Amino acid sequence: AGAFRALVSQARTVREPRPAVAASLGHSLLDVAALMLELELEPGNEASDASTGDAGADLHQRLLDHVHRHLDDPELSLATLAAAHGVSIRSVTRAFARHGEAPMAAVWRLRLKASQQALLRGQARSVTAVALDHGFSDVSHFSRVFRKRFGCAPHTLLRAGSDRG
Repeated sequence: AGAFRALVSQARTVREPRPAVAASLGHSLLDVAALMLELELEPGNEASDASTGDAGADLHQRLLDHVHRHLDDPELSLATLAAAHGVSIRSVTRAFARHGEAPMAAVWRLRLKASQQALLRGQARSVTAVALDHGFSDVSHFSRVFRKRFGCAPHTLLRAGSDRG
């Protein structure tokens, strides 16, 4: 915090800068402030852990809980996640990045896993139904990404699940 105050203090000493220089200086100070805050809130930082109570991890868990509750919503997006938690899109991205994953990659991973489980348990009437029930709006796309992720087509699991049920 002291370093940032020193930068702001130094910036105040600039005599009547041109508008372009003043704007550039302002943007640079904002970038430095954002970076310093991000470093301050980084997991493992003693000051961060003491002052935030590990709020970043808490936000990540709340976001995951929200995703689980809304897997069936094809409109689930970075913007809707951010809005639902009163944070910026950048905050959502950072919360997931701390866990090595992009937010929408987590959404797709969880949707595919839930789809696979529904198929394995025999809880699906059709591939179309399981795709739509888990937030996919394009059945062809769902089948492609499912096959890529699990190494088999969803209809294969549908048959296997219905044989068990």
